[in-house]
Amino acid sequence: MDFSAISPLWLISIGLILIGLEIVSGTMFALWFGVATVGVGVLSYFFEFPTLFHQITIVSIVTLIGFFYFAKRKEKLEEKEKSSFGTIQGDKVSFEGTLWSYRSEDNFSDGDEVIVLSKDGNTLSIKKGE
Repeated sequence: MDFSAISPLWLISIGLILIGLEIVSGTMFALWFGVATVGVGVLSYFFEFPTLFHQITIVSIVTLIGFFYFAKRKEKLEEKEKSSFGTIQGDKVSFEGTLWSYRSEDNFSDGDEVIVLSKDGNTLSIKKGE
């Protein structure tokens, strides 16, 4: 069987589809596969990969690096969130300069100070500030 390398255009297309799926899902899972696939597609324009195996190997390595980098950043964010505060703005929470969706059993009105308990994807768990 001949497993010749995939065309750079196909790799970039597959990577962009994966990034698009990540934008819709917000799970941070498909992002690294997409970024790595686009990266290998761009590299394929400049360097010739002899087989599909070489392309898959590089996509795998870049994906693993992305996962480990994100996991470390997530741990730091979780530590930082333990004592973080936000402000209610409409149906969102302003937290670190960004508006987030939130989950809470409490009722809030605009301008209320809240404590951020945790982050799950792009949703914050919050409670009333003291």
